[in-house]
Amino acid sequence: MRPNLGLLALTATLALSVLCVTETPNVAAQKGNVVRAREASDRPTQRPLVGGRNGGASAGHPLTTAAAFEILLKGGNAFDAGVAAMLVGGVVEQDLYSLGGEGLVLVYPRSERKVTSVVGQGWAPKGATIDWYTARHKDLDGEGLDPAVIPGAIHAALTVLEKWGTMSFEQVSARAIEYARDGFPLRPRTAASIEGNLDFFKKWPGNQRYWLKPDGSMYKPGETIKLPTLAHTLTLMVEAEHAAAPRGRAAGVVAARDRFYKGDIAREMVAFLKQHQAPFELDDFAEFFAKIEEPATTNYRGY
Repeated sequence: MRPNLGLLALTATLALSVLCVTETPNVAAQKGNVVRAREASDRPTQRPLVGGRNGGASAGHPLTTAAAFEILLKGGNAFDAGVAAMLVGGVVEQDLYSLGGEGLVLVYPRSERKVTSVVGQGWAPKGATIDWYTARHKDLDGEGLDPAVIPGAIHAALTVLEKWGTMSFEQVSARAIEYARDGFPLRPRTAASIEGNLDFFKKWPGNQRYWLKPDGSMYKPGETIKLPTLAHTLTLMVEAEHAAAPRGRAAGVVAARDRFYKGDIAREMVAFLKQHQAPFELDDFAEFFAKIEEPATTNYRGY
């Protein structure tokens, strides 16, 4: 039985950490409701220090944190919970992070006794040469597709799930699919970000289908917003996992990942990119992988 012990931290624009220290897969479900809280200092505070006996999760959005806790309570380990949070964050925290972006993950499996980095940082397409950019007067510091790279967050998340997780992609993506399909309450920070990017939406009308109402007005904080095409993308990945299920859990996770980077999802992304004169080919997606490497370290005052 794989030890249900470990630590995952995601360092991108999404801030997330998950710690799991349960002895067996069902201990979190048995004891997960045991929480203690005390003041972080002698001064009164609205945010007391919160701790747990068996695990913990911290993220930038309540739904992201809740997704991680839910997986822990169902017997998942820290890596299962972290991937679930990455997926939910990519739905509800898109002012900071999206599943079309990047994800830099640090993992510490207790059995390995070392920190490992999973680098889901996008590569530029092979066709994006200096000559290509200068000939077309493209702006690498601009917005839109000019500085675009291969989306690395999905590969990083599913690499973590494949190598250190215990659950299926279907299990860890369930909440992300639900929130994308059925909607989630828009938080004030995201609403403000939408308002600040209205000019950008005018250049890319496709975004208006999701981030603005049909009449072009803005969603207010607390109103429900839906991302049905994102739910569809994740559901297609679950279907690929189902087809590969006879080969085992890890093979199913890889199949879900491959559909995104090598299958019909990738072909649709490349077709869109080509339509807008971006130098991407299917091989750019198919060859991409999240690097697994020793993280950079330094000493600071003896630490």
